[in-house]
Amino acid sequence: MEAESELLRTFGWSIDERRCHYDFPRVSLECRFLRIIALETSYRLRLVVGKLGNSSIRYNYSVFDAEDKVAIEGTMTVVVTQDGKTVAIPTALRKALEGEPD
Repeated sequence: MEAESELLRTFGWSIDERRCHYDFPRVSLECRFLRIIALETSYRLRLVVGKLGNSSIRYNYSVFDAEDKVAIEGTMTVVVTQDGKTVAIPTALRKALEGEPD
C-alpha cells in the first residue's frame, strides 16, 4: 500500500531498508464501502496506526471522496518478518509509530 510506504518513509524507513532487512506481509484486511467514488475522481486517504502488537501493526484507514465525505473505511494488519520468520517490531520503528522521539 502506497500510503503505508509513505508513512514509514516519514520515519526514515525507506523501501530499500525495509526490503534488505524486513518484510511486512498483510495478514488481515477489512474494508467497508459507504459511498461510491467514480473512476478517475479525486479522493483523499488517511492512514493511521491503530494498534501495535509485539510483531504486528494494525493500520486504520479512511478514504474521503471529492466532497470530503467518508466513502471507505477499514483496517489492515501487517506482521514484521525477517528471513521469513515473524519478529518483534524493531525498537526504532516502534518508537516512531508510537510518536516517541528517537
